[in-house]
Amino acid sequence: MSLEEQYNIAGEILIRHAPNGFEKAWIDAEIHDDHSKETWDYINEAGEENWWHIADNKEGIKLTRALRAIRDEMHAQTGDK
Repeated sequence: MSLEEQYNIAGEILIRHAPNGFEKAWIDAEIHDDHSKETWDYINEAGEENWWHIADNKEGIKLTRALRAIRDEMHAQTGDK
């Protein structure tokens, strides 16, 4: 699967699970070979920054796999994870 497809998968999951009324959302992620740490943050309509959690475990795993595929492709291109 292409890098663009992996970004689209991650973006679609992010949008699907972001809280109602979000203006901007993003993921901060540390992806390692055997584990990952992700936080999901957003800015609401009032301009306040907050975080949320993706409660759907299957979607969380799918997101982690997409992020890992992005990391692996970046590694293949640059030699750095």
